[in-house]
Amino acid sequence: MLAKILVDNNTRNEWKAEWGLAVYIEYEGHKILLDAGTTHVFAENADMMGVDLSEVEFGVLSHAHFDHSDGLDIFFERNDKAKFYLRKACEENCYSKKGGTELSYIGIKEGYLKQFADRFAYTDEDLEVIPGVTLLPHKTKGLDKVGEHAGMYVKIRGQFQPDSFDHEQSLVFETEKGLVIFN
Repeated sequence: MLAKILVDNNTRNEWKAEWGLAVYIEYEGHKILLDAGTTHVFAENADMMGVDLSEVEFGVLSHAHFDHSDGLDIFFERNDKAKFYLRKACEENCYSKKGGTELSYIGIKEGYLKQFADRFAYTDEDLEVIPGVTLLPHKTKGLDKVGEHAGMYVKIRGQFQPDSFDHEQSLVFETEKGLVIFN
């Protein structure tokens, strides 16, 4: 198994950094992308690292926030076949209340879910995408209380409610040394 951080908010080398995340993973001959960062920076870094995004077999969105999803357009431009797995609860409806009372939109770029609808595969339960690679939805009860405490909300039918994080999922790999979990 090989994992390359294509972008995150911290770098100590020539790669560009931004607030967000994208991870390229090779597992038993399969090529996977976890998240797509905030901008096209992850794709620029992929080029510098010799990662060909057109060879990715499938992608996984860890959760419905902009810093993990707003680079999807460049991924779909470079890769015309791979599906991206999202939780069924993923919508363009995530907000944050940081310091004060005003809510700021922090969700998937508005319009992406419709624009790229044919590229998304929605899952509602545990899903073994390929042998040894499983997507697990977050199942902890009462996470809406955590969302409220963290100032994170979702807008459902015009009403704001604390985020229960039901749009989140973990990517789990079975390896000889045990499980590798991206969460």
